[in-house]
Amino acid sequence: MQTVDFGGSNGSGSGILRAFRTDRLARLLGEQVVKWRVLVIESERGWGQRVDEVKTFKTKAKANKFVKDFNARNNKTTVPDWYMYAEQPVEVSDNE
Repeated sequence: MQTVDFGGSNGSGSGILRAFRTDRLARLLGEQVVKWRVLVIESERGWGQRVDEVKTFKTKAKANKFVKDFNARNNKTTVPDWYMYAEQPVEVSDNE
């Protein structure tokens, strides 16, 4: 979220009016809002794979951190019968 300060001569950010650029405002202004989507996949031997959860992040850095942290527990030397993993982030717009 971007913040624009209109006022406060001392630069303290305590001006009378502050405008916040939110995703909703950006959409109203016709701007494209980009987010990062991560699919969390459940995998079970004999049953296959399925999307268990779809996570959305405002930044690629946050999405990458989630993937790294989530997948850190997948550290066994053999593949278990059941496990979950997060796929790499994919950039998406409001239209997707």
